[in-house]
Amino acid sequence: MATATRDRIVAAGRELFARHGFGQVGLDKIVQQARLTKTTFYNHFESKEQLIREVLDLHELSLRENLAVAVERSDADPRGKLLVLFDVLPQLVCGELPGCNLLVSAAADFPNELDPIRQAVIRNKQAMQQMVLGLCQRAGAPDSDSLACQLVQLLHGAVLEQMLSAEPHRGFADARRLAGLAVDAAFVPPSY
Repeated sequence: MATATRDRIVAAGRELFARHGFGQVGLDKIVQQARLTKTTFYNHFESKEQLIREVLDLHELSLRENLAVAVERSDADPRGKLLVLFDVLPQLVCGELPGCNLLVSAAADFPNELDPIRQAVIRNKQAMQQMVLGLCQRAGAPDSDSLACQLVQLLHGAVLEQMLSAEPHRGFADARRLAGLAVDAAFVPPSY
């Protein structure tokens, strides 16, 4: 029962934070959405901030897992699998996992690097970086670290463009095209 209640709180927080932002959602809205009391909330979380960290961690874990499954199911060669990330992310952001902007929003709302929420943002960005780095290494990229950094920046840029643009899918299409160029360039032997 405790897990079901905690899950309900997390689901309510995720939905409200994705729709209204972190600063616009108070504890009253969360407990109302989750259909419970403040006492019950505090039996599961010390604070709204702890809930935000858990929402971020679970959401980003789900995002990475969905991306990893899509990449593994893809028939593409190892280099092509790097681009599958850019094919799947728009579906997740605009459909299956609404709220993919949570990490970007949290980074903007909690700029102090010592803030535990900002630490959750950094931790989740690093986890995404490690996932993409693993894909780059499996593809045999000579400078996997650099390529992974470029691809993650393009992924985050596409999410940000989706948040800001009247044409949300265009950012993903542009990011995929640029990712293709980055992948191709990463495998070109240096000319001396």
